[in-house]
Amino acid sequence: MRLTLLALYRFRNHAETSLECSPGLNLLLGNNGEGKTNVLEGISYLCLGRSFYSAADGTVTKVGTEGFLVKGTIASDGGVEYRVETSYESASGNKHTSIGGTQLGRRTELIGQFPVVVLSPENSSITFGGPAERRKFLDVTLSQASRTYLDDLLEYRKALRQRNKILFVAKQLRGLQPGLIEPWNELLAVRGARIALRRRQFVDEFRPYCSETFAALAGSDERPELSYQSSVIGESGMSLDDVVVEFQRVLAVEEREEIRTGKTLVGPHRDELELQINGLSLRQFASQGQHKTFLVGLKLAEFSYLKDRCKETPLLLLDDVFSELDEHRCEHLLGLVGSVAQVFITATDERLVPSSGARRRTEAKFIVRGGTVGRISQTTVDV
Repeated sequence: MRLTLLALYRFRNHAETSLECSPGLNLLLGNNGEGKTNVLEGISYLCLGRSFYSAADGTVTKVGTEGFLVKGTIASDGGVEYRVETSYESASGNKHTSIGGTQLGRRTELIGQFPVVVLSPENSSITFGGPAERRKFLDVTLSQASRTYLDDLLEYRKALRQRNKILFVAKQLRGLQPGLIEPWNELLAVRGARIALRRRQFVDEFRPYCSETFAALAGSDERPELSYQSSVIGESGMSLDDVVVEFQRVLAVEEREEIRTGKTLVGPHRDELELQINGLSLRQFASQGQHKTFLVGLKLAEFSYLKDRCKETPLLLLDDVFSELDEHRCEHLLGLVGSVAQVFITATDERLVPSSGARRRTEAKFIVRGGTVGRISQTTVDV
């Protein structure tokens, strides 16, 4: 998959920006605050319908304007071109996304059609942060790979919000009204069981990808391991019906404590993706270098996984990562994907970006200043 044209209107500090993209490496150079990352955010809106920074649409709109528009032309691996647009109106708060002029009913219909992988300094929370960051990694990857998973996730979150509202009221009243929470228990258990089982299956599928990329980055001395810790799945081999029954049982056991706290205490929203190196917890025992290697390995594994599952080569967005990584990791990162993927890189200094790493790639360089983008050059590089 390739992004051939990108246009931003009233987006962040870009009043009107357009660029023709190289099919290989696209390097965006400029000082901090000039608008480099905003270009990558625009690509994220075309692929996911939102910013990869989880920024609200209103904050993405250029100050003093009434909304934004992002337009792009994307060519599939099979050569089919798609015109994608996402717009936002500040006054109404409405956001519209269309493909080929046909408006989508929901933004989520976009997810998975144009796979994208993002690596930025903020992603360090996947290995350094709490369980919520690792659950987010699972959800973003699986939602792009599986429409069924995304639908289950959306319905689960809806049921969770409603159930938590009931529990909050029950906390104030010191008791549940009869028959009020049972329908939400059933919906939560069914959708939650499907999510938990799919996450565990994903971890099993994902391990070989992770091992392969980690070996390329760090060699064979360090062995990565991933495991899914579920609050509702016990031993392996449990069927969907088994997990639903177990989920409902645990909800009944925890009901008194949930009323006391006013929130749902069990389910996929409380689960953990455990990361280890050589059998030791990454969070507790890994060095900073090991954290960085594991993160890059996860993202490269995500790229390969989505490429296989979506039957499209994802776009790869690298936001200011080369200032965070050493030369060895930078070389391997570009070497593993630079010859097969379209890559967008932001950097304050071109010298931070390795000149080798891909056998052959078309390279476009852009300078970003004050929300304007100018093309410096385009070359074909043999390495």
